[in-house]
Amino acid sequence: MKEYLFPAGGQFYKANLHAHSTVSDGAATPEEIRDAYRAAGYSVVAFTDHEVMVDHSELSTSDFLALRGYEIRVDDRTERFASRKTYHIGLIARSPDVTHQVFFNPHGHFTGNAASYAKEVLCREPVYQFTYSPIFMNRLLRAARAEGFLPIYNHPHWSLHTEEDYLPLEGLFGIEVVNGTCSALRASADTGSDIFERMLRAGKTSLIPIAADDNHNAGGFSGPGSDSFVGFTMIKAPSLRYGDIIAALEAGDCYASAGPLIHALYREGETLTVETSPAREILFLTDGRDGIRRTDIRPLTGAAFRIPDGCAWFRLEIVDEAGHRAFTKAYPTKHR
Repeated sequence: MKEYLFPAGGQFYKANLHAHSTVSDGAATPEEIRDAYRAAGYSVVAFTDHEVMVDHSELSTSDFLALRGYEIRVDDRTERFASRKTYHIGLIARSPDVTHQVFFNPHGHFTGNAASYAKEVLCREPVYQFTYSPIFMNRLLRAARAEGFLPIYNHPHWSLHTEEDYLPLEGLFGIEVVNGTCSALRASADTGSDIFERMLRAGKTSLIPIAADDNHNAGGFSGPGSDSFVGFTMIKAPSLRYGDIIAALEAGDCYASAGPLIHALYREGETLTVETSPAREILFLTDGRDGIRRTDIRPLTGAAFRIPDGCAWFRLEIVDEAGHRAFTKAYPTKHR
């Protein structure tokens, strides 16, 4: 009998879970972002401007959902900006009723236009001194979870992070494996899964891979260097209601992509089957060295893999002819 790893019911909704607007340092208004993304086939955008969370629920329609959120930044200020390590954590509200931010410094750094919104921020316990350390970040992540947010570890390569920065982190919901701004505009592009893989191998197997744009739209929505419509997260949910989308994210009923699509994913006994858009290769990866790269047919539109005895988890990466990838989460194997 087939065990569907994405729900058999519902539908996939295309989402950008990291977006900047004129509220902070983006060039497009929230309304312009909504219109451009909806025209490009997206159903969900999380508005995650720097430092301040602004309600954009008025942008939601029957075919578009605006999620609440913001991006919090903690810098190591010992170096020049280009060499400075930094944590950027995207915080997505689990409910539209979440109103209070966490660890807000009313006298701190504000990016772009964010300072003009600072007086509207609600925070139960303002924190006036941010400290760059995993200990401080874990306090922040605990507070974010308690206040009703899903914390996402944004662009770890651009943040100049090594294992000492990310392996101690506890309480993360997801990690960006594709970041549109970094892919389009930066030399240190966040377009791979190596840090995701290291965190999985360190036991953080609940992490959800996220592909997002981080769009600032300085060059507009199209043309060379555009940081829109690069990475997206496909969420399979019963409806476009806020609660259903968040529940599907929390259940891991989603995948990250910069191009390839996954139409179905299911297992029958020890066999895993995936059905995809045309692909150059499909990678079946495990916690061991018994992964498989399937490239036998061009183009591939799916593949079947035997789940090895004794592995703890498996995941997939789909690669299209342009080299763009899709990523699933790590699925635990059943005890056999």
